[in-house]
Amino acid sequence: MNKRLPSRRRTRDSEERPSAGPPPKLGPDIKAKIGQHLRVMYAEIVDQGVPNRFVETLRRLDDPIEDEGSENGPP
Repeated sequence: MNKRLPSRRRTRDSEERPSAGPPPKLGPDIKAKIGQHLRVMYAEIVDQGVPNRFVETLRRLDDPIEDEGSENGPP
């Protein structure tokens, strides 16, 4: 018996994408506005600081305790 493979149908995404041509370009005013919003978002994130649990983890990684029975210690 002859088995047929499923047909390759176009998906909705492939139908909506243009098949040729350069991508649309943004004007300088739009780029400036995007940059302004990104700077505001970045500043908000930087102002949040690092959570204490991360600071403690980083501190422990910087100053490991020498333990002879440790698997991570030197042989």
